[in-house]
Parts: sequence; C-alpha cells; structure tokens
Amino acid sequence: MERPFKQTKFVTFDLLLVLVLLLVGGAVLIPWGFADRDEPAEQVEIYHPKRILVEFQTERNPEDIIKAWGGRVETAWEPIDLYLVRMPVGIATSQALESLLAMGGIHQVEPDFLSSSAPTPSPARTGGRWGLDKIRVADAWNITRGHPDVVIAVMDTGLDTQHPKLINRVLDGFSPLLDEEETPIPFHDDHGRGTHIASIAAGGGMERMRGIAPETSFIGIKTHDSDARHYRADLIGGLVWLGHWAKENPDKRIIALLDGGWRFPSPFLEQAVKFAQDSGILIVAGSGDMGLEEKFFPAASPGVLTVAAIDPQDRLTSLSNYGDWVDIAAPGEDVFSAVTGGGYGYWDGTAVAAAYAAGVAALLWSEKMDLSPLEVKDLIKGSSRIIPGLEDKIGGGILDAHKAMEKLKE
Repeated sequence: MERPFKQTKFVTFDLLLVLVLLLVGGAVLIPWGFADRDEPAEQVEIYHPKRILVEFQTERNPEDIIKAWGGRVETAWEPIDLYLVRMPVGIATSQALESLLAMGGIHQVEPDFLSSSAPTPSPARTGGRWGLDKIRVADAWNITRGHPDVVIAVMDTGLDTQHPKLINRVLDGFSPLLDEEETPIPFHDDHGRGTHIASIAAGGGMERMRGIAPETSFIGIKTHDSDARHYRADLIGGLVWLGHWAKENPDKRIIALLDGGWRFPSPFLEQAVKFAQDSGILIVAGSGDMGLEEKFFPAASPGVLTVAAIDPQDRLTSLSNYGDWVDIAAPGEDVFSAVTGGGYGYWDGTAVAAAYAAGVAALLWSEKMDLSPLEVKDLIKGSSRIIPGLEDKIGGGILDAHKAMEKLKE
C-alpha cells in the first residue's frame, strides 16, 4: 500500500474546527487547525497524497471531467454516485481540490483521509477470558450458539482464513486496498487484529476458548493495512461492497464490525454507511481509542451500535472514547484470542469491545431472523447492565448476553 509519509511514529492531531470552503459552486471539506496533544493512544489524521473523493452534480460524464482536468477515476461507487479520483501528477492536494471545483459540475470534494489508532498487544494481566463471564454468555448459549446464515463481516486488517478458530467458516472476502503497483491486495490478515476480533465475536473451539457466536459465519473485508491504518476511501469501498453482497444474499443477516474512524463527519462516508444500513446491515463499531469525550465517525453515525471498552473492574479503559453518544460498554482490556499464523495473544481496544457486541447481535439474529437491525441494536442497549460510575460516562450500560436473550422473549 502506498505510504504518504516516511515517519514511523504515529502523530496525534486534535481537530479544532471543520472548515467548509464554498468555492465555484462546490464545497471543499477539510479539517482546519490541528494541534499536537498527548493522549493515551496515538492517531494519524492526514490524507492520501494522490487521490481525493468527489461527488458530481452534472449531466456530463464524470470521467470526461476528470480526464480534462488531468486525473482519472480510480473507483466509481454505485449506486451512491461517489467517486475516488486519482489526481494529476505533481499537484498538491489543496491545489487539486480548488482546480477541480473550477472545472464545474462538482458538488463537493474531500481529501482521502487516513486514520490510525495504534492498539497494541497487551501483557497478560487477568487470564484474558474474563470477558465471557462479564457478559454472561454461557447462559445465552443454552438458547443458541449462532446460525450459519448470520454473518459477521470483519472490516479491519483482514482474516487468517486457515486459523483453527475460523477455518471453513469464511464465506467471502474483499479488499479495496492496492499495493504500490496498484495491484489488489488479498484480504489475508497481515497484522493480526482482524483475526483477533473475529475470533472474539464468533471463533470456534472449546467452551472457554470459543467466541460469542461460534456457529455463525464470516466475511473478511481488508480495509486496514499491515499497520492497522486505513483511508476513508477504503472503508467506503468496503461498506459499498458489503451492501451489494447483502442485496445479493437476502437470506443472510449481516453484522459489520469496524473501529471508530475519524474525529469529524464526512458526507461521503455517511452515504456509504446509509447504503449499507439500507441493505439490511447492522454496523457495530468501537468508540475509538484516544480516551476522549468526543464523537468519532462512523461510530457516532445514526443507527450504528457504538461500544466503549471496559476493564475487569467495570471501569472505562484509558484508551476508550466515551460520552452519551456511546451505546454500551464491553470488555476491551487484556482479552485473549486468536492472531494471525495460528497463534493466540492478548489485545486491548474498543474494536475488541465491539467484537463482543457483534457476537451478541449474532446470537439474537440467530434466534429470531426477522428482527430489523435497529431492533437488534435496541435489544442490546436496552438489556445492558447499568453500573454506578459508568452511567455518567456513556449512554447505556455493560453488554449482557443473557439479559439480551431474555429480553428477546418478552
């Protein structure tokens, strides 16, 4: 995958303001006023040096406009009519945005932003499987352990399809990522987090080692590179691909599992989120790993089940974002699960917490397939356990698989 910069250390930026510049009848959407800050996790929020996102408002052929400008259309996302465009060689992004708007027929343009929280493997502190007891999943297993027509689509670093926890259960996969020669990169997990959270949600195996919904299926969508970094366009591409897959497989119930995203909303990303949701997909996202009382997107987008991370003492982890926009909390510290290469390890983070919630969503859908995505979300949030000291930090309580399954019977 192309590297837009040489530094190896992640740099944290704080978004102070989103500046919307109206130029030549269109809009440039750019964050303005970044400042360094010291937070529990570090995140990159810069943009791709060679491509931008474009929405047209014209009857002219978009490819003709881009060709006349000196660029080329890399991807056209249908049916939402958004485009990923490769800029002319040797032009800066700010100049590209302004000159493209001057061509006319452009509704809005946006840099292709990069986002990367940097969760790392954690040392074992508690034995790693405390999360199963915390959410009371053993009681839920007396009702169901999942169904193969319920699919968890892991939108992260990919999947190790040959890992014993996942083998023979991955129905399909996709990767919008390209290498330096612009050759598609397979959806194999070359980092480890994607395999880790997939196994938490639905890995097979012995009772104390299995995931929440071990009889469900997987899709692997590689939106993140080997450093767990991802561009906005890759998440958009993954959501659109999954939306089409859902429409082609109406007998499946699909849960998209992803991380928090960016500090500021994007109309491009929101359209992709809505397309996926309109296709019947429930999106479950971690709240983000910067320890901030601040919304991240798409985690804070309407209809998304947003999950913060807690430790074994029911406290928010230092990494977890929080606020009343967060629906529930789930285990997200010192969690033992599968990693790439057939091994196992301990990880922290809100993506880990979201995996627990995705697994419970899979159990609910396995028991009652005619639930809507919002009904599944409401059941999970409405059955969460309210804990003193946590209720003023998030909008709900701690994930409870047993209570969710009991509430389903009401």
